[in-house]
Amino acid sequence: MNKLFARLLFITGLLVTIDLCFGQVFGFIRDQSPDGRYYKMKYTLDDAQEDIIIIGSSRGEINYVPYLFEEAFGLSCWNASRGGQGLPYFRAVEEGILQRHSPKLVVLNLEVDLLEHPPFYQEAGFLRVFYRDHPNIQSILNNISPNEKWKLQSNLYAFNSSFYYLLRPFVFHNLDGKISDQGWKPSYGSYEDPGFPFEVVDSRKPLNQASVQEFDTLVQHFIKQGVQLVFSITPNYGEKTIMTSSLQYIQAVADQNSIPLFNFSADDSFTKNATEYLDIQHLNVAGAKRFTNMLIDSIQQRLPKFEMQLQAKVTRPL
Repeated sequence: MNKLFARLLFITGLLVTIDLCFGQVFGFIRDQSPDGRYYKMKYTLDDAQEDIIIIGSSRGEINYVPYLFEEAFGLSCWNASRGGQGLPYFRAVEEGILQRHSPKLVVLNLEVDLLEHPPFYQEAGFLRVFYRDHPNIQSILNNISPNEKWKLQSNLYAFNSSFYYLLRPFVFHNLDGKISDQGWKPSYGSYEDPGFPFEVVDSRKPLNQASVQEFDTLVQHFIKQGVQLVFSITPNYGEKTIMTSSLQYIQAVADQNSIPLFNFSADDSFTKNATEYLDIQHLNVAGAKRFTNMLIDSIQQRLPKFEMQLQAKVTRPL
């Protein structure tokens, strides 16, 4: 029995040592990434000090051009959006930034059905590699699965699905956008319309209460910190949104908290113009620039005091 116990103790110690070494090696690789999604996320959580922060999913990442905000307002801007993400990711960005910095303006890119489906906890799993070093996002990632909190005590588990994206930037550069683009991921090309019927969306699906709670928490944290929020909804090609349950709720929150809401989902100059799209959901470079300029014009009209009062030196991430 003593020999068995000694062997078990040795094996346990060996596994713990391997796990710790694994975490040290891949944590170093993560922190030294020259670009890519993990560089971007580390910068967002640990270093971003820009005056304007853009938060969204792939539409946020592709459709919003930071340097146009800088030129319009004389303020630094960082696009913290990440493709395939939802409210849990937005909350992680908010927690990472607000613990050390209060932006002057946060633009939240929202979807017309954002609150009608469960939060994208599983999609936020790519943040597992930051779990140990960022206690403020742990409660968000713990929602991925019932035992996530315990699984994430292991570095082997935290890093096990991230090898490709951790190593890729060392071989192929700028696939997720250049650092000089400040988080924007420009998309070149144009969409070939397959001729699908034009769709008009007007639905009242039930709200998902978990998503509503995450959204409310996100908004209240920014308000408590004194951050000027702007809600923005980008257009889709071939689709005009009249109303959804999510839009109804977002509008109510905007009205209650005096938050500007700019909804371009029914703008025919975009919804019927295939030349400005990469695909039905994402604008190409020309479309992104026109959209960003239209949003800036809307902000300037709605918040004239914001433009006059907020002046800061433009800084860019190194």
